[in-house]
Amino acid sequence: MKQKWRNERMKNRRKTERIILHHSLSGFGDVENIRRWHTMPPPAGHGWSDVGYHFVITRDGITQTGRDVRLVGAHAFGRNRDSIGVCLIGNFHKYEPTYEQVEAVTRLYHQLCRMYSKSLKLEFHRPHIFNLFEPNDYQIFNACTGSKMDRCDIREQCAKADPYGEVQT
Repeated sequence: MKQKWRNERMKNRRKTERIILHHSLSGFGDVENIRRWHTMPPPAGHGWSDVGYHFVITRDGITQTGRDVRLVGAHAFGRNRDSIGVCLIGNFHKYEPTYEQVEAVTRLYHQLCRMYSKSLKLEFHRPHIFNLFEPNDYQIFNACTGSKMDRCDIREQCAKADPYGEVQT
């Protein structure tokens, strides 16, 4: 499906209902590292028009702007048209997000709810199912957001920061 996103003219997102959190699976990097990876031609990259995420949060809690927030992202197949993609730098299979990252997610959630004048759903990127070997031999990987990301804590922090009520799940 990568083919569909390659050098396609980016479209405006007509509605915004959710924020989807991801992790980078790396212990370093920033929005420019991810942008290079997403825009480099295959096989080294995806060959996309821009970074797929709207925001990237570094390990020290700095929120960096990626793709224009008004545009459809390229971060969650089948769910890009009504969502904002946020990638936290880190491998949350191995360690937890930093305190600063959780605080940054909370602040960003609050700002985006205000921007859209409503509560937004907060979601975590779902497991991927890949056919790696033989036909009908599927492997399930929770590539995003990792087992060490405390989803309950992040939802609770965002619910407290929601200016319009409780965070939607």
